[in-house]
Amino acid sequence: MKTVNRASNETDENAGGNVSGSRSGKWATTPPEPLSLIFEAGLECIFPKSEFTRSTVDDGELCQFTSTITQTCRWWRQVALETPRLWSTLILSDTTPLEKLETWLARSKAAPLHINLQKPFTPGTPSAFH
Repeated sequence: MKTVNRASNETDENAGGNVSGSRSGKWATTPPEPLSLIFEAGLECIFPKSEFTRSTVDDGELCQFTSTITQTCRWWRQVALETPRLWSTLILSDTTPLEKLETWLARSKAAPLHINLQKPFTPGTPSAFH
């Protein structure tokens, strides 16, 4: 089966849709709108807005989720970076780097923000809040 990988514009003779094993396939050619909705649904499954205020929300899970999406293939990365609601969920602590906060805020564009402030904040700790 011959397909064109939208992410790289290369012809792939063996595109089988195995995203974890390759960087091409059926998922790499999914139109941006449904792919963006799938990413947003995945985020909602991991971080339901109804439970987002709990203090046990883990920033590591959020970073792992977004890293997985943006590192699967170039097409997924492009769609993810252009999906503001994917970047509008912020888990902040006194160790959150300013660069991370700035990046996520820029990517979230005008999407409503969902912010979870983790406690405790240590006075004098270099972070996004100083």
